[in-house]
Amino acid sequence: MGVDVIVVGAGPTGLMLAHELASGGARVTVLEQATVRVQQTKGGAIQPRTAELLDARGLLDPLKDRMLTRPPVGGHFAGLPVELDCTPWRTRQPYPLSVAQWTIEEVFETAATALGAQVLRGRRVAAVEVDDVGVLVTADIAGTADTAQFRARYVVACDGAHSTARKALGLPFPGRPGTYRAVLADVRLSAVSDLVPASTGHMSTLTRSTRDYWGMLVPIGGDRYRFTYGKIGAPGAPGDATAPVSAEAVQHALEAVLIRPDGSVCWRAESGTPLEDALRSTFGAPAAAVAATGARVPAW
Repeated sequence: MGVDVIVVGAGPTGLMLAHELASGGARVTVLEQATVRVQQTKGGAIQPRTAELLDARGLLDPLKDRMLTRPPVGGHFAGLPVELDCTPWRTRQPYPLSVAQWTIEEVFETAATALGAQVLRGRRVAAVEVDDVGVLVTADIAGTADTAQFRARYVVACDGAHSTARKALGLPFPGRPGTYRAVLADVRLSAVSDLVPASTGHMSTLTRSTRDYWGMLVPIGGDRYRFTYGKIGAPGAPGDATAPVSAEAVQHALEAVLIRPDGSVCWRAESGTPLEDALRSTFGAPAAAVAATGARVPAW
């Protein structure tokens, strides 16, 4: 038997699970298909109850050291223009904390590996076989035609809503598909108008809308912003949640919502292009890259 548990997916969920298992003495290997960590803000905030749990595990202080400045404003529920007030709670963490997802992943991975967990990148799960002694996981190795096999007593699928591991196991995903989609992108603006917020706050104060689009721009440091947008009257738009989003599409939405700020998108993952090659070829370019994805309405 190789290890006790194989965790598929090195996002916050997979890495936190690896930390918890390793802290209990389990031998853990995390398999992640991406070869590099995507430095995109994504969710962008930790809610009060989550902060309490991380504090109990000693993981909150390293996150606080790297969090973005945020005024004492509560989060939202279902996008309603009402601040969630957690101040009546007996808690040391009454407000959300602004932390980029890639920062959370770095902190969780450092803590998990310090306890003995192993994180292997560039390993895309291709098959999962269950037998009398546990599981056998076969993974494609990025950049090669080779595969690797991993033995464990258990495997846990933490690789997202479109989980490859779940599909390989033939497990159902009951429920209804989402009907509301948005695009989430980190952008760099070289010039701003008074329509661009200077600081973060409750999402109701950051959201603007036009006839065709709604959009929310959140400062994330320097000339970088997190831009979330969708099409008004088309809850399933824009497009397939798994399809790449072009820099031109993000720029068009920015112009529609913010009256043509001079902006450039700073991450891009093009269809059919290995992520590491996309980053290497486009990082720092004037119209640099998009890692814009279909997303839930974020937690600001």
